[in-house]
Amino acid sequence: MAIYHLSTKPISRSSGRSAVASIAYRAGIAITDERLGKTYDYTKRHGVLWTGLATPNDVKVDRNELWNLAEKSENRSNSRTAREIVINIPHELMQGDQGTGNMLAHEFASQLSKKYQVAVDVAVHAPDKQGDNRNFHAHLLLTTRKIELDRNGNIKLTDKSQLEMSNTQLKQAGLLSNQDELKEIRKAWADLTNEYLAEHGIDERIDHRSHKDRGLDTLPTVKMGWQATELERNGIRTDVGNKNRDIKAHNANLMQKKILESEIVIQQTLKNASKTPIEPHKDISARVTSPTPIKSQKSEIRPPSVDVRIDVSQHPQKPPTDEQDWRSQYEVWKAQKNAPVSEQTIQPPNALQTLEQSAMSKYEQWKAEKALAEQQVQREAERQRQLAQRQIKPTPKYDNDIGFSP
Repeated sequence: MAIYHLSTKPISRSSGRSAVASIAYRAGIAITDERLGKTYDYTKRHGVLWTGLATPNDVKVDRNELWNLAEKSENRSNSRTAREIVINIPHELMQGDQGTGNMLAHEFASQLSKKYQVAVDVAVHAPDKQGDNRNFHAHLLLTTRKIELDRNGNIKLTDKSQLEMSNTQLKQAGLLSNQDELKEIRKAWADLTNEYLAEHGIDERIDHRSHKDRGLDTLPTVKMGWQATELERNGIRTDVGNKNRDIKAHNANLMQKKILESEIVIQQTLKNASKTPIEPHKDISARVTSPTPIKSQKSEIRPPSVDVRIDVSQHPQKPPTDEQDWRSQYEVWKAQKNAPVSEQTIQPPNALQTLEQSAMSKYEQWKAEKALAEQQVQREAERQRQLAQRQIKPTPKYDNDIGFSP
């Protein structure tokens, strides 16, 4: 299952970090920090699958030159020299030569580079051996300043990028706040990833929105990390593991509750459909009981509980006063009912017409409700059948004396 993850954090001197050391470790290379005169060598590091560099307008730049320039461009002891974005690449796109996942990470880096006019260094990593073996991910290191070429064709880092501006500065410039801009980045990653998944015929999709924004009652699990994952694999329970187990139990109880509520609704719908309740009209001024001929004609299409009240005052034609008049009018209307429409001149008696329309409308409503209830029951039965098929059956154990046992 494709999992969404995107997080960002600054590389700051105040935390004892440097852009040169960060890219050396993430890209698995050797690079010297010219400002400190210190070399970082991570060429023996395993797990780096692919690296690449994205720049606006395809500016050619050497990785060593770029990150030393990023360090030299900042003078303060607490300066931010880079920004890191970590993304999870769906393992479905990392099959075979892993070229599809690498291309996805580089295209996303190119989008960020073009939008914010910064250089973006990409390093795609394999899952940690001790962690989840589906956890393919990429580290994107962004310069905090915009990158340009001077008159001599040399690169230079100029103003701070939009991602490093304060909310006050962003507001004055008419730009989105930091929080809203991060939401845009998260959405862009989800949209691009889903395009790749669709293009390669993979049904999985990721969603950048929170459970609350998606209208979900379930709770999201928390990221385990490779340390906790390794401990859990060795049978050692961790705090984050216990928290995820509690979350999964809560979500399972919530789903079971919804299933029960759905079953109750279905049963109630079936019960109401079997009763076929029909409310009489509110503007009742007389109760009309149909004579025998009318009852025999409608008995096949009207539920037996139909009881219709007719407001006689709304019809200019007075209803018949005795059964003989009713019967005579009915017979005349019945005789010409099957004639062509152009030849039909006699309308059914007002009371009879009202009775027919009311019964038919109630009957059609009853049929629709019954069909809906039956469809819901069938869907629930099919869902339960699929759940039963997915359950893992216990593997029989073999005993030398008694053979296989359950």
